[in-house]
Amino acid sequence: MKPFDIVIFGATSFVGKLVVQHMLEVHGVGRSVNWAMAGRSASKLQALKDRCVPSAADVPVLMADAEDLDQLKRMCEQTKVVITTAGPFSLYGDKLIQACAETGTDYCDITGETVWVAEMMKRHEKTAQRTGARLVNFCGFDSIPSDMGVHFLQQASQRLFNAPCTQVRLRVFHARGNPPGGTYATLLDGIGKAAQDKTYRQALSDPYLLCPPGHGLTQSQNEAYLPMFDKDFKQWTAAFVMAAINTRVVHRSHALLGKRYGAEFKYDEAILVGRSVWGLVGAYVVTAFMFTFVALAAASWTRSLLQRFLVPKPGQGSNLASLKKCSFDVRLTGETAKGETVRVRLAGQGDPACYATSRMLAESGICLAQDISKADKPGGFWTTASIFSDKLIDRLNQHGQMTFEVLDPQGPSTGLTRTS
Repeated sequence: MKPFDIVIFGATSFVGKLVVQHMLEVHGVGRSVNWAMAGRSASKLQALKDRCVPSAADVPVLMADAEDLDQLKRMCEQTKVVITTAGPFSLYGDKLIQACAETGTDYCDITGETVWVAEMMKRHEKTAQRTGARLVNFCGFDSIPSDMGVHFLQQASQRLFNAPCTQVRLRVFHARGNPPGGTYATLLDGIGKAAQDKTYRQALSDPYLLCPPGHGLTQSQNEAYLPMFDKDFKQWTAAFVMAAINTRVVHRSHALLGKRYGAEFKYDEAILVGRSVWGLVGAYVVTAFMFTFVALAAASWTRSLLQRFLVPKPGQGSNLASLKKCSFDVRLTGETAKGETVRVRLAGQGDPACYATSRMLAESGICLAQDISKADKPGGFWTTASIFSDKLIDRLNQHGQMTFEVLDPQGPSTGLTRTS
C-alpha cells in the first residue's frame, strides 16, 4: 500500500504554492487525503512550509529533481497520483511522465502544450497501458471548463432530447485575471518553436492532433480566429488564445468516448467582446493585439525583450488577495441535428490561470486517487471528460468554487443543474 494519495510535484512554483494552500484549507493534513509535497530544493520546500497558514508543519516532503529519473521513480513509488505544476512541461516534464508510466503511477498536470502531449503519447502510451498508469493532462483552466463543459452540455442534451449536440460553441463571457510567469514562459516557448519548425506548426494546426490512431474523425472544424458576429449570443467575438489547446482536447475526449457526440461533431471557441459598433471595434482591437503579441514572440530578439521587460518571470504572479477577487464565466451552446438547443454556464471564483487552476488540479488528482478505479479506467492517456465524468464536476462544485448549470428553461426541472 502506497503511503500517499497524491504528491504535489513543483510545490514551490507559483501555482504549486496555491495547490498546497488549497490542500491545507480544504482537506487539511492526515484527514481524508494523505498527501505530500515534492521538489528539488529542500530549503524552498521548508520555507514554503514555514509560510503556510494553516500550518504545513506536518506535511511530508519528498525530494526529486525533474531531470533525475531515478529520484522521480522513487517518488512515484510512494504515491497513487503525482500532480505537477513544474512547467513549461516540454522543458521539464518528459522524465516525470516516463517515471509515472514505468512505475504504474497515476498523473495529472496543467500543461497547455498539445504538441508535447502528442509526443508523450507516442513514447509512453503502451507502457502506461501495460503498467496501469492513468495519465491525465490539461487539468487546469486549459482545458477543464471546455472539456467538462462539453461533457455537461452533452449530458443535458441526452436528457432533454435523447440526442447529442452535433455542433457546440464555447464563448468566454468574462475571464478576469493575470496569468503568472510560468504561463507566459510556456506561451513564448511554444510560439518560438512554431516560428522555427514547420512540422511543429503543422501539428498545431491539426484539430485532431491529440486523437488516438484510427480515430476516423474527418469533419472540417471552424477555427474562430477572426472577428465575427455570434447570432446566438448577439455579440461580436474575437479569437480566444486557448482555443487551439481546448478544441484539441475536446476532440480527443469525443474520440475516446466512442464518438458519442456524433460523427459530424463540430466545436469552436471565442471570447465575447460586445454589441453594436463598439463590440466590432473591440473585437478587432483584441485580434490585433493577439497577432502583434504572436509576431513579437516569434522572433528571438523581440521574444527576449518581452521576457525581460514586459511579462512576469516564472515563479512570479499577483498576490493572493488579488487572485481571489478575479473570476471567470463561460457559456456553451449546442444544437442537435434537429436544431434543438441547449445552453449551459460554467463559472468559477478566482484568477482562472492560477487560483482556479490550482483547485482544478488538486481536485482532479484526488478524484483520480479516490474515485476512479483502475478496473473501470485502465492505464493510458486520458482526458478529464473521458475519465472523470460527473465525479470531477461534483468535486469542483463542492471544493473548487465552481458552478455548472443548464441555462435553458427545461434545465432546472431535469435535475441536471449542479451548483456549489
